[in-house]
Amino acid sequence: MSMPRLFQLFLLLFTPSILFCQGIPVLDTIGGWMQSPPTAVLMAPSSLKVQVLFIGERDSVLTTKGMARSKGRNDYVTFVPITPGVADSGYVCINHESIVADSMIGDGGGMTVIKVVRDGDSLRKVGPARSVDFSHVGGTLSNCAGITSPSGRVWTGEEAWRSNNASLFSADTANVTLAPLGQVPGPGEIFNDIPGDYSGRSFEKFRNYNYMVEVDPATARAVRKQYNWGRMQMEGGVVLGDNRTVIMTPDAAPCFIPRFVADVAEDFTQGHTFAYQQQADGSGGWAEINNNSIDSMWRFSNLAAREGCTMFLRLEWGTVHNGKVYMSETGRDDPQSAFRGWHLAGAHVAKHHLDRARLQNPLLLNMPDSQVEDSICFGSWQYHDYFGRILEYDPLTDKVSVYLEGGPIWKVNTTYPENHLSSPDAISILHVNGRDFMLVAEDLTGSTQGRIPPGSNTPYCEIYMLDMSIPSPTVEDLQRLAVVPRGAEATGTATTPDGKTVFFCSQHPYGSNPFPYNFSVTLALSGWDSIITSFGEEQPSNPVKAWPNPVSRILHFDRVVSGRVYNTAGQLQMEVEQERRIDCKDLAEGIYFLWMDNAKSVRFMVAR
Repeated sequence: MSMPRLFQLFLLLFTPSILFCQGIPVLDTIGGWMQSPPTAVLMAPSSLKVQVLFIGERDSVLTTKGMARSKGRNDYVTFVPITPGVADSGYVCINHESIVADSMIGDGGGMTVIKVVRDGDSLRKVGPARSVDFSHVGGTLSNCAGITSPSGRVWTGEEAWRSNNASLFSADTANVTLAPLGQVPGPGEIFNDIPGDYSGRSFEKFRNYNYMVEVDPATARAVRKQYNWGRMQMEGGVVLGDNRTVIMTPDAAPCFIPRFVADVAEDFTQGHTFAYQQQADGSGGWAEINNNSIDSMWRFSNLAAREGCTMFLRLEWGTVHNGKVYMSETGRDDPQSAFRGWHLAGAHVAKHHLDRARLQNPLLLNMPDSQVEDSICFGSWQYHDYFGRILEYDPLTDKVSVYLEGGPIWKVNTTYPENHLSSPDAISILHVNGRDFMLVAEDLTGSTQGRIPPGSNTPYCEIYMLDMSIPSPTVEDLQRLAVVPRGAEATGTATTPDGKTVFFCSQHPYGSNPFPYNFSVTLALSGWDSIITSFGEEQPSNPVKAWPNPVSRILHFDRVVSGRVYNTAGQLQMEVEQERRIDCKDLAEGIYFLWMDNAKSVRFMVAR
């Protein structure tokens, strides 16, 4: 029997009984927008309901002094159900990564809380958006990312480092004083419920910033500054499932990984604080930093270096999947200048940077780690980390390793690669219909070395999806979900617990973009439960899985495949030999089948 005839028989007998994953709205080509920068959020056509949920610096918020125009630079987003475990209503919390003076809404940065309820395939706002009151903790600034615990508690991270009072939004030279433990703050005092030598301490105002700050979305009020977690350029982090262990991801070059372990679950006022120490074999441990002393917490990084702890390059956000912690490390063009001084102070370069250095400089291939480290910090050549990566931390082994490398090991300037990830920043997990995806947003740190398309001087920040069932993923497994407008950073990735809605932000776009994409906006994409379905009935033959489906350009597979692609008339369209993806640019719109030698098949649709 000929292959076309056998193929037609397969269609007749088996196609009706097979269920397939519906199409994920993925921009799988970088075609037209490369030369014409997008001026709005660019997404593939889909049945998703897209809402502009909040426009920074334009929408109004309720403050303690009345209604006021909100702050901008929308960044971190999280969703907290009003009733634990019920995702039909909740609070959407949006950080504002700003440092401004504002008499109505408060100086510095801030957070906006929006109460929403699910209304069909979209979200409906309930009541006015509210600005979180940080006054009793001494204000806040540059609220970048944050932490949401499994029980729904929320922290916001104060990122941009303040080194003196003159660097504040106002040159305030007055000291601030922490209230005695257990007492209501008096005039000029700041609330404090952390034991140790914090009670009654008076210090310059700038030292009251760069912490994780807990907020209560229900009351739109700050709870406390976590002085006992350390003072750093706080970005993101996670609370593990024990509701005791906190892993933080400070955005500094270099930075150390802090860990706080509460003595009692859900009580984050008392416990122990540590910094990560990587061992020569890649495993890890933790050095304790005295958190009973506010002076030690102010000098967390210095003390971590003295303990020989491990340096990373600008950690950004954290997320948890199957008990493991994933952290985005955005990288830096010139790590040498960042590492050098801290290495002299006793800190060590993370092992994956040593391995990358050996690939960049063959002279280091046979050198021990200590010599490679000295070469990175003090050598005459320049180590680069242009693209960054996603790291994986396993709490069971304390090992930190590379989960997904962002780009190639560049040695010279090159062109824009079709498959890449530049400067990963915001990350989160979408769990829907029994499937898990990592959402990854870019915040480009530069425009050289192939990080933007050729002939363009405009960065293109994108948001990707990664199927977490793929073992040892590479950038070829990323699916492009969206591109944000000219000048904007892609950030804010978050989901509702039921997976029906995904949030993201377009931050600080060009003011020349058309409304509303000339402002920082927060979008809600609802309907994921109807778009991403399970793959249906698992057959004994373990069917090959393919996505996106429908596809407009690149079709990905969950394993290496070989076979032939036929149309519904049984006509051969292409041959596939040991590939994990195929380019469908030459296929007309319609239904196709990949027929493999092992009698497995994949049905897919081409649609543009």
